[in-house]
Amino acid sequence: MKHDAARILSNISSKSLPHLDGSNSNVQLEKDTLAFLENEETMPIISANAYLGYRAIKRGLDEGADVIICGRVADASPVIGAAAWWHGWAEDDYDSLAGSLVAGHLIECSTYVTGANFAGFFKYDIEQLLNLGLPIAEIESTGDCVITKHEVLNGFVTADTVKCQLLYELQGNIYLNSDVKADLTEVKVVDESENRVHVSGIKGYPPPPTTKLAVFYRAGYQCEILLNGNGYAIQKKYDLQEAQIRRKLDEWGLTKDVDILDFQRVGVGKENPGNQLQSTSYLRVFAQAKTAATLGKVVQAWMYSGMAHFAG
Repeated sequence: MKHDAARILSNISSKSLPHLDGSNSNVQLEKDTLAFLENEETMPIISANAYLGYRAIKRGLDEGADVIICGRVADASPVIGAAAWWHGWAEDDYDSLAGSLVAGHLIECSTYVTGANFAGFFKYDIEQLLNLGLPIAEIESTGDCVITKHEVLNGFVTADTVKCQLLYELQGNIYLNSDVKADLTEVKVVDESENRVHVSGIKGYPPPPTTKLAVFYRAGYQCEILLNGNGYAIQKKYDLQEAQIRRKLDEWGLTKDVDILDFQRVGVGKENPGNQLQSTSYLRVFAQAKTAATLGKVVQAWMYSGMAHFAG
């Protein structure tokens, strides 16, 4: 592991392993994004996982495996592997592979396509949203699919639930995967019958030359303090709390040691509340630092003015 970590660090430093958003001019990376490259001893890599594809899964099935245990593969890779094995697809059957990629994407998030995390949920009774059943993808030899569910399980599959999940995590009309690129420009999502939605029109192209690598390293510590306020002049109350904490950290010379100190204002109280809860909002104090001792001082800075708090 020590050798692998050193090799990964070397490749990242030499830019042969670029940051996923490094070439996107619309994304500004945080100043400490690559801080772990400076001192691997204090910020050691815990794991580094490449998002692998379907090929080894299909090979295992080809050789008669009943169960295949994967490391980190792309979310849709098990579905692509099963479909490619069942239909006997070649590695360059890109249209079919792209269709199965989308099928896998549609069912990868548990019950998202049967009513969970669904923008139109308010149109349904609460009872219809409880104990949702998992979805099923019936994948045709062309890569087209039908998204459905078991008839006795709760939930619902409609063109709307499928469209919501289809758009989940997409950055554009080209969906990148370790095995294939799926062009969604001409995708069609159509209700076939109750709880059966047909998805077609997906075009496939050769996969990108690279895949995603997730690097996890021990970067330090974080804490948060959640404070509520109500009544009049809420924003000034939060201004006061923020000033108290920041002033004390400045006096102690510790501000420079805190990597992130964020004062997040959550919610807006009702203008004419009927009770205290309706007028309550929150201040979330969020902090990160390389040492636990520094974070302890953030909490102490808050406690120092604990009895000098704002009203309400």
